[in-house]
Amino acid sequence: MFSNSILSTILKALPRDQIQKSVDRHGSDRWRKNFRTWDHLVAMLTAQFSGVNSLRELEVLFSGHDAHHYHPGMKTVKRSTLSDANKGRNCAIFRDIARMMIARTAPHRSPGITPE
Repeated sequence: MFSNSILSTILKALPRDQIQKSVDRHGSDRWRKNFRTWDHLVAMLTAQFSGVNSLRELEVLFSGHDAHHYHPGMKTVKRSTLSDANKGRNCAIFRDIARMMIARTAPHRSPGITPE
């Protein structure tokens, strides 16, 4: 099972102010009151690092660890909410976040990876 302390360490490394600028630029939180881009990002990172294979597994993982939602600023995640977010949110926001993190962590990037 994935350790919440590892997720917390990863989340601390994310530049929330720069992510928010990208969210504003893309308008990815427009019309989405209850499940913001940050929530979506944390859920998808949790899924990736936990090795879950489905939205159902991710929902169960989140439901079983309600006490851990406070620090990343999240609520319980429902499968239908994740599904709607995956269908409706423009993936360009996550591309920008990934590029931002690659640029921050890789001073000597591979020729095929560019931040813009």
